[in-house]
Amino acid sequence: MSVKRIIYQIGRFESSIDELVNFEIDGKIYSRELSSFALKEHFGEPTKVILLYPVSILLNKRAIEQIKDKEGLKSFYEKIKGLAKEPEESKRHIKDYINNPWEYLKEHPHSKKADGFIIIPSIGEFLGEKFSSPLGNIVLRILIDMIERYKNEPFDEMYLDISSGHNIYNYALAEAGRLFLTLMKLKDFLKEKDIKVFIAITEPIFGKPSPDKSYKIFKDFQLDVKGFFYFPEKPQQNNEYAFSTYAGGVSRTIKDEEDRELKRKIMNMLYKAYLFYSALRNNLPLVVYYLCNLKEYRYTENDVKNLLEEIVNLLKQKLDKNLKESPDLNFEDLRKLFIMLGLAVGIIRVLEKREICKGIKEEVEVYVEDIKLLFAKEKSSIYGYFGLKTNIPYLRQEIRNNFTEKDKKNLITNEWKLLKYILEENPNEKDTQIHQRNFLAHCGFERNITEVKKSDNGDIIIRYTSYYKEPAEEKGKENEYNSLEEIFKEKIVKGVLLKYREMD
Repeated sequence: MSVKRIIYQIGRFESSIDELVNFEIDGKIYSRELSSFALKEHFGEPTKVILLYPVSILLNKRAIEQIKDKEGLKSFYEKIKGLAKEPEESKRHIKDYINNPWEYLKEHPHSKKADGFIIIPSIGEFLGEKFSSPLGNIVLRILIDMIERYKNEPFDEMYLDISSGHNIYNYALAEAGRLFLTLMKLKDFLKEKDIKVFIAITEPIFGKPSPDKSYKIFKDFQLDVKGFFYFPEKPQQNNEYAFSTYAGGVSRTIKDEEDRELKRKIMNMLYKAYLFYSALRNNLPLVVYYLCNLKEYRYTENDVKNLLEEIVNLLKQKLDKNLKESPDLNFEDLRKLFIMLGLAVGIIRVLEKREICKGIKEEVEVYVEDIKLLFAKEKSSIYGYFGLKTNIPYLRQEIRNNFTEKDKKNLITNEWKLLKYILEENPNEKDTQIHQRNFLAHCGFERNITEVKKSDNGDIIIRYTSYYKEPAEEKGKENEYNSLEEIFKEKIVKGVLLKYREMD
């Protein structure tokens, strides 16, 4: 099966754009106008070249005048000649160009040989026109193109050819590639698809390329990034509005004002994804089962992808709308958002693959042997995907202490009992308060909320109770929770949210 590759390179515009250069790749010579075209010929199909044009690229009076008499560039010259006229006459042409650079750049001879091009914001002054853009916006524009192209036609390898263009644009290209690779790593904890990203660069070409000389392309500098199991934004509240402030800020940076619907979608997705993240990181396997099976907390890979696609489309529209004065986007908030959405996909993929998240259930009852197999065994533990291997011995110890030691196991019957009746010979019935510290320290097996029984086959099953009475001393009066959903939200979810702030 052929390796699918995509090559990105900053576009060029000078008088020599139609002249061939001898590029050497692995000892073979390829005569092409751009190093990326030479790479494509070397790799063969299926390989695609995408050119990145800074919006100011055609505002080069000298280059326009120098291509005037070149036979193969006459149609292109006719399209752009108005940009090089005297200042008063060229103003209208330049304004038309800045408003719709795609119409002009599609006639660029390199565009016709490439497989696509995009226009990125510029920095600097050209033909009297000042262009301003935060560096982060240039990175974002390239990144969202990578995300879009991968969604529409997945590739195996990506080459970032930094042989042309100014340093600032090459830096943005490399940074976008690094963020894209990080996003792909987070989505793929299962390691099912090993995407590779390379930096390619040509030997320096000083002045006009010599037809008697070849220039080597170095293409094997592979980028490496780590997909850390880390949620970069902290929950700010201890409920479903935990990410309200952050989501509001992101919606404002994307749409210039707080968009309630977009804010709600982001807030809801990050809340759910964080609960899964925290349950895994804090070694709470029974909580993971409940999150998977309760409708209020479950999400799917497509839920995340649909939100990511909406955000990418909105950012693309905003960045392309004004290429002269690029909008003031909060790059750091958006970078974190992409990372968290990538992490959300990676988590749910693992849990679906290991058949923990299989569908919504009204009752969640889990065999202890399943928890041992899927979480507490070195070779088969889900924690291994996320680098949480230190969770494994702690969980194994808690399972043994709570359920599988001989004297404990003998106390478990075929009727549901609270775990506290198994752990204590003479349990104090007044001690009914759920202690969050105990809940987290004992892998979620809090004795006042965890129920246990034996199946007909003698297997041990556990669940969270569907009824809990809060002691009078905690609130000044007794409070009864009469549904599993209410107990889970009030006594478990809040503790899972709170833990992150305590740790940091």
